Amino acid sequence: MIVHEFLCEESDRSLCDELAGDVRWNSRNGSHFRAMNPHSSNTYKDVVRKSCAFFEVELANALMSYYPNGSSWRQPHHDAYKFNSNLRENMTVIASLGDTRVLSFKHQTNGILVHAPLKNGMLIYFNDGINNDWKHGIEPLLASGHSTSRVAISMWGISRLQAH
Repeated sequence: MIVHEFLCEESDRSLCDELAGDVRWNSRNGSHFRAMNPHSSNTYKDVVRKSCAFFEVELANALMSYYPNGSSWRQPHHDAYKFNSNLRENMTVIASLGDTRVLSFKHQTNGILVHAPLKNGMLIYFNDGINNDWKHGIEPLLASGHSTSRVAISMWGISRLQAH
């Protein structure tokens, strides 16, 4: 499920810029950065609270990633709850802020690729069925054209929407 302009208007980068400056970032093998302590940011906490309330999520975990330019990426992966039976999560929510980037999904059986542009202010929700059957990741931009920074907040938890 995709919700456009949930957090802000697509043209308003103020949330992205505020979050990018709110915390210290730690490099992830040169691909992107993770926030050292996102809970120190009230803006981060507000985004998580609003996003979880919208999807009726009991939050289990969240993290914030920073993509400083078009060469930043996140390799295709399953979220951790696929592999750990001790985790109760049944869904993922991603809040996208800043420059538009492509979230790619690759089916693990037949290799089908699906691409979803993540625009500023957008939320995307997917359940454990999607997480189990499809890897997802952020593609680097192939062209060296215009690209500015992007912040993503990924959230995992239990949602009552799962049953619907």
